[in-house]
Amino acid sequence: MKSVYRFLLVTTGLLRGAAAQKADTAYVAAYPWHRMLTVFVADNSIQVQRGNNRYMPNNRMNVGVGYLVHNTVINLRAGVGLIPLRGKQYGSTQSLDLQAHRYGRKIVLDVFYQRYKGYYEQLKNREIVLHPDVFVKQVGMEAAYLFNSKKFSAKAAFEQSEIQKRSAGSWVMGGGIYYYRIGDDKNVLNQTARERVSNLQLGLNGGYAYSWVAGTHWLLTGMGTAGMHVGNEPGLLRKGKLQVYPTALGRFAVSYHRAAWGMSLLSLVQNNVVYPEKDNKLMLSAVNLQASYVRHF
Repeated sequence: MKSVYRFLLVTTGLLRGAAAQKADTAYVAAYPWHRMLTVFVADNSIQVQRGNNRYMPNNRMNVGVGYLVHNTVINLRAGVGLIPLRGKQYGSTQSLDLQAHRYGRKIVLDVFYQRYKGYYEQLKNREIVLHPDVFVKQVGMEAAYLFNSKKFSAKAAFEQSEIQKRSAGSWVMGGGIYYYRIGDDKNVLNQTARERVSNLQLGLNGGYAYSWVAGTHWLLTGMGTAGMHVGNEPGLLRKGKLQVYPTALGRFAVSYHRAAWGMSLLSLVQNNVVYPEKDNKLMLSAVNLQASYVRHF
């Protein structure tokens, strides 16, 4: 089947006018406009690392638009994949990547449904080895609580729907739950005779976020969390057998804003671990790179 890449981002949230969610106006300002239009280009993928071997999809560049109405639940984004990022020698990847990212006053929420089939591996001698039957499926949700939400605005940092007037940071605490399904018919990713490996894990994490106001129009933001998950294959979980998995998520943004428009570069990297069998660790990295232009009106 011809490689198809689709990416859909739909976010809906709570009303923003609650008094408990008021921001400190010395640090955060609202735009005088009621609506925001976004045009973006994105590169999303799930990369797999097993020891020194790295497996990559030949995913498609995604373009799309978004529409937001301030002080309402309307915050929609949708996109479509165009040409593959690499040539035919890197193989063909079939993928479906659905994500929702909600940047609230106190809560940052991420929801993922990602499915990739068809990977390649580049050896040290630059030779390309194709693995058309390798596939990875990730379904998950991540939530983070911002302790200093009155001064630190995730909306300004990652959505450009507010203005961060002064530099500020916030401690972050949250958690996530994920389901993975990984496999192939040549045992590239696992040493057992099984063609499919499933894994369910959940846990807690914590970290810090900081926005640096670099002059009148520039904003640089980093947000990182790390923690531990517990889980296992569903059949082993029913027997009460648990494993511990490290997890980490980093979010970085550089934005430039004027009175009625702005531009930004956003990077989101999420790292989780799965053990198909003992002494075989798979590092799964979900990478989201996005460049966007926003217009307020």
